[in-house]
Amino acid sequence: MSKGAVTLNKHIQKIEDMLRGNNGVVTAAAVRAAGISPSYLSQMVESGKLNRPERGIYVLPSVYVDEMYTLFAKNKDIVFSHLSALYLHDLTDRTPLKLSVTLPRTRNASKLIKTGLVEIKRSNEQTHSMGLIWMTSPSGFQIPVYDMERTVCDIVKNRKHTDPQILSDALKSYAKRKDKNLTQLAIYAKTLKAETPLRGYMEVLL
Repeated sequence: MSKGAVTLNKHIQKIEDMLRGNNGVVTAAAVRAAGISPSYLSQMVESGKLNRPERGIYVLPSVYVDEMYTLFAKNKDIVFSHLSALYLHDLTDRTPLKLSVTLPRTRNASKLIKTGLVEIKRSNEQTHSMGLIWMTSPSGFQIPVYDMERTVCDIVKNRKHTDPQILSDALKSYAKRKDKNLTQLAIYAKTLKAETPLRGYMEVLL
């Protein structure tokens, strides 16, 4: 076996190891960070070992990757929030037309804006990770999402830009949830300056 063939096999084996460790998905950025040329990914696509559902994302043929995970895989600073978080927490039965994500104010959002698929919200660096949890995306991948209490505060604060019916239904659903945490809700509301409007809603529902 030639030296070139040995190198090829070595790099492809490394990529296959990365795929096994990440549920059958790998990004060109991750491969590049591992010291491997992304050209090996193209070779694997040509040979039928991988599919490329979107630029920079490579998956095994048997793997389905949803839009949420694809977006997160290419934009590690985002957190799914607002209407997308309501949907993931079963606080609304409406499927959002666009994915709602929150990004720190200091991060460049030009690539996200170009997709045309995302509604972008901004947060301060100090509050960006507040209430961040990991949930399962529709196709079974772990993605960052704000918890129920942070999500409730966010939509109340953003009430002027939220469908009144979605807001009302979400708050009613939250009030009925046995796993709600009103103490945490109050802490978030104070930090995010949503205390006054939230109190007006919750006094009626609780």
